[in-house]
Amino acid sequence: MRGTIVALCLVAAGPAYGQDLAPQPAAAAAAPDVVTLKNGDRLSGRIVKMVGGSLALETAAAGTIAISFADVASIATTRSLPIEFDSGETVTGRLESRVDGVYLVSDLLPAGVKVKPEEIVAIARPEPKIWSGSFRLGIGYSDGNTDTASASAGAEVRRKTAADTFRIFAETIYEERDGETSAQRTSGGSQYEYNFTERWYGKAFVSLENDRFKDLNLRTTVGAATGYKFVMEEDVLLQADVGPAYVNENYRSGTEDRDFVALQIGERFEWQISDGQSLVQTLQVFPNTEKFSDTLIQAAIAYKRTVVGNLFFDITLADEYDTEPAAGRKRNDFRMTAGLGYSF
Repeated sequence: MRGTIVALCLVAAGPAYGQDLAPQPAAAAAAPDVVTLKNGDRLSGRIVKMVGGSLALETAAAGTIAISFADVASIATTRSLPIEFDSGETVTGRLESRVDGVYLVSDLLPAGVKVKPEEIVAIARPEPKIWSGSFRLGIGYSDGNTDTASASAGAEVRRKTAADTFRIFAETIYEERDGETSAQRTSGGSQYEYNFTERWYGKAFVSLENDRFKDLNLRTTVGAATGYKFVMEEDVLLQADVGPAYVNENYRSGTEDRDFVALQIGERFEWQISDGQSLVQTLQVFPNTEKFSDTLIQAAIAYKRTVVGNLFFDITLADEYDTEPAAGRKRNDFRMTAGLGYSF
């Protein structure tokens, strides 16, 4: 069976696989795809995709439903679809349910070759988006014993391929309390990450920060690191990295400007809770290599939920701890932002 699949990959799927093979909406008179479950239930509709062990089936009565592929006994498709196997092979063809099992059928192999459903890891996997991005706005207001007004805005653009990831981002926060400015911060930066292997990667980054109430005119951080992806699941990512960084801090008033070489220790956790919910947590630690008690720690956690279409709501909690802040400033700085955004 595997030898036949290899032949199909080289001969049949070769010229066709690069084409857009995503399933198109079925015509009204088209025969439906049929999924038979291990408990005997038969479901009819149009197979949209199967990734991450979940089969999406578009039905006339209930719309698109999710089925655990582990519960599938047999499957029959009426269209040729790209089918990925656990051997790493991808073949374009139809699946037929016969008395003695499931068969993969193509134009070059009309008799079909028998396959096991448990060997299939994906069907009609959507092509990954290379470019993506988002922007968000948040406002707040209170009136009474304390009059407070706040506004925040942020944006991110990301380019991601199998080999590397590049992103650029920016955020600004402004707040007034009883007619006086109480928060004014702007930050931004970019990062490039390259995959050496499936799990090992390298990255380079630069970040800029201005914060009036930290007396910080500009903090520039430039660095590079090597890291490892400890968890790489369909919906979970956990990675950590370490490397050198250069930090330059320019202050607005009395505090003397300074710069130093630091060790950058980073960690990132991503969890795609569901199709419309995600959680991202990050941590960066910058100990001064000449004085380890002089350390900057930046941590954040962000929750994002789709409202409708590309519109989303998000809330971010961020904390920064600087063991040697500007004169007269506190070591710890906590902020929370929430708002609506649009993904593209």
